Amino acid sequence: MDDLIGRNLGPYRIVEQIGAGGMATVYKAFEPSMSRYVAIKVMPPHLARDPNFRARFQREAGIITMLEHPYILPIHAKSPEDEPIPYLVMRYTDGGTLVDLIASGSLTIERAVRLVGRVAEALAYAHRQGIAHRDIKPSNILIGRDGSALVSDFGIAKIMEDTFQFSGTGVAVGTPAYMSPEQAQGQTVDGRTDIYALGVVLYQAMTGVPPFSAETPLAVLLMHVNSPLRPPRQLNPAIPEALEQVILRAMAKDPADRFQTAGEMAEALTKASAPPTVVEPVKEVPVDAAAVTVPVAQTSPIAETALASDSVAARRPRWAWLAVGAGVVAVLLAALLLRGVIRPGPAPSPVALPTAVALPTAVALPTAAPAPAGAGQPTVSPAAPCASTIRFGQTITCELGSKVEIDSYTFEAKANDLVVVKIANESSSTVLKGSVWNAQREPIGGCIATASGTPGCKLPADGVYTIQIEVEVALSDPPFTYSVYIQRLS
Repeated sequence: MDDLIGRNLGPYRIVEQIGAGGMATVYKAFEPSMSRYVAIKVMPPHLARDPNFRARFQREAGIITMLEHPYILPIHAKSPEDEPIPYLVMRYTDGGTLVDLIASGSLTIERAVRLVGRVAEALAYAHRQGIAHRDIKPSNILIGRDGSALVSDFGIAKIMEDTFQFSGTGVAVGTPAYMSPEQAQGQTVDGRTDIYALGVVLYQAMTGVPPFSAETPLAVLLMHVNSPLRPPRQLNPAIPEALEQVILRAMAKDPADRFQTAGEMAEALTKASAPPTVVEPVKEVPVDAAAVTVPVAQTSPIAETALASDSVAARRPRWAWLAVGAGVVAVLLAALLLRGVIRPGPAPSPVALPTAVALPTAVALPTAAPAPAGAGQPTVSPAAPCASTIRFGQTITCELGSKVEIDSYTFEAKANDLVVVKIANESSSTVLKGSVWNAQREPIGGCIATASGTPGCKLPADGVYTIQIEVEVALSDPPFTYSVYIQRLS
């Protein structure tokens, strides 16, 4: 379809071809009304002439244009129903794909986990909307200008698959190197098919090669169905064991043995990439009762006699103290009675046991009572969650709990507001990255303050914007504490 170059497709001027595959051809085009470049995915001409395909395209395209997520490539528009050539208009990005990163050999384990984790988050969102991708692979994971992952081609495989099923060909649509066993066998698929494919992508990102390869696509499909998976650590021993377990579970032959949701896989990736927490065992310190000084208030001679042998008394069991206490009381009562017999006179007033007589409870090792609030012991309150919205002139202090976590703050602004966002990082061994996005998930450049200063960014329209904060480089362990401040300059 090279004849489209230099022509208009609707309101878009085709500039050049930037990609081609079995399902579509992708062009770079210019949209004069918005003064921006876009990517246009054009469907094959032979399918464009099929009225059934055109109807399915319009239906599915209408669904996928509603997907809005930070890690899904936004679709701006679809072709009108009367347009002879069906096409989708998407954000144009020139950051390459995951294929390029893997081929360059510069993809670190940490960055690979972060990118795949974001793809898993995008899939979790799409699956909640009832949409499965069906063709997850490195070439469908684009790299945005800010280095983030952007999943493209949602819905394309389903449109093609429905077309082939309608025509009676019974062809399974997808890329053999990344197809799940159930997909390869033409069985019903769901979100767990995407999880399997993402496990294949992670395997390849970690080792540099896909898990199964053969001379023919059919042979590759049969390997996905029948062949055992070679553990990725055999190819790359640097892969952490916890991360290998995530790959093996994602690529289980039986869908019931995989992560049941992409959100579970994203969470497992976060845990697998977190540094291990070392918990020191609590050591029991033996207490020598003989060495413990127990204060006794002005004891009587009788009590002092009872306490004469500290080392022996401290080792006596509690029943022994009860016996001693009973004996002391008996002696006192006897003495009092004798005193009344020898010296007759008026009946003595009732005599309370003197406090000077230490009962066994006064001798037993005391149990420390909890100090009252404010008496030297700080009261610890659970930390409140960070705010999700921010106002002009407000500073929010929060922390990122892992190297792959992303914090987001929304704010409302007017068209032509001049805005600057300042991010202060408390650790010199960590570099944080900030970005600002509009409601269409398009990045707004120049908003984040830098060391050399920034004039700020002028916002194009009224609406809600999003600030994203993430870890770019981390030489220390989480958490990563930061402060974010937003200012309207005019």
